[in-house]
Amino acid sequence: MPYIRREIRPEIDPYVDFVAEEIVDELGGKTIELGEVYLKKLFDVCNTLYLLQALGGAPNRSNTEKLAAKLLEVSKKHAEEGAWREGILGNLNYAFTRLIQVVPKKLVDRGLWKQSMRYWVYAVTAGALEACAHKLQTEPL
Repeated sequence: MPYIRREIRPEIDPYVDFVAEEIVDELGGKTIELGEVYLKKLFDVCNTLYLLQALGGAPNRSNTEKLAAKLLEVSKKHAEEGAWREGILGNLNYAFTRLIQVVPKKLVDRGLWKQSMRYWVYAVTAGALEACAHKLQTEPL
């Protein structure tokens, strides 16, 4: 995936953290639903990016919508020659990677988990990413 420069990351990080907090809030003690919540949030970000790109606008109320808008803004601001869609793919990859690293840490910080590394989290996360990609290809946005 495309690399994004270190100096760009602080512009994105707070928005990723807001979505991560929202995921932890939604999960509460039901962490077994992690995959379903990941899928919903990942799809919301992608759907909002589509609306922003295709229609020139989208709601900007939820944390996922704000993250999508920030990703597009940062991509346009820091566009590099040859970057796909003004670098949006690299920023999206960075945001999703950071999100799936931050959520388990926040679950530990809140005392909902004792450790952030759990074998099943990899499978659940990969499943959510795959399901999001499939949903984006098969369902109308």
